[in-house]
Amino acid sequence: MSDILNEISTALQKGKSKQVKQLVPQALEEGIPAQQILDEALLAGMGIIGELFKNDEVFVPEVLVAAKAMNAGVAILQPYLADGENQVKDWGLSLGFGLPAPGQKTVINLGFEYIHR
Repeated sequence: MSDILNEISTALQKGKSKQVKQLVPQALEEGIPAQQILDEALLAGMGIIGELFKNDEVFVPEVLVAAKAMNAGVAILQPYLADGENQVKDWGLSLGFGLPAPGQKTVINLGFEYIHR
């Protein structure tokens, strides 16, 4: 993984949205594909936060701050990732942050099923 992707991942883990907003465009300017930034920096960082949460090393507030930082990065990447009418958000711990673009449908997978009885 390149240095800038590590920096993005670290900033996300620390919940530094402003830093993520600065680093993501910089990574794009360096020619790193948006999908690679998403996979290797943003999702990887949230994966680490998820493991830390699972091991009781971070708690819900830290997870929410990291998710907000991730969504700041995803908002920048979205125009480079959009490929059709529908967007599917299955980004682990996004926890429903963010809104669909006007006229688009969004599916949010929170990782559980709701069964109405």
